[in-house]
Amino acid sequence: MGSGLAQTLAQTGTNVFLVDVSEAILDKAKAGIKQNLRFQRMFGKKDDVPATKDPLSLITTTTDFRILNETDFVIENVTENWGIKQQVFRQLEENCPPRTIFSSNTSAIPITRLAQVPNARRR
Repeated sequence: MGSGLAQTLAQTGTNVFLVDVSEAILDKAKAGIKQNLRFQRMFGKKDDVPATKDPLSLITTTTDFRILNETDFVIENVTENWGIKQQVFRQLEENCPPRTIFSSNTSAIPITRLAQVPNARRR
């Protein structure tokens, strides 16, 4: 789901940082996005991005959360596992500036629970 969201945002001209746990997963995500874009072109779907911009060029992939040190908005898209989500939100809190807005794509974990992840830096 995260790669689909990254693709959609890139197709609107938004710069995207796609962060995951391994380069192999990121390579698979990039390949999937590339294939989706190819299919869209084959079926005549127009991009919202000017012809001079390739949506793939707007997506930066990494396993390093430090890339988010100037990010304004984050959409978390990890599995519905409380322990994993806690780890991710702690990493986000450590690496994003205080102005960053966090959102979550969650259906099973209450958003109020995610908001309670401790963070000494922002208190």
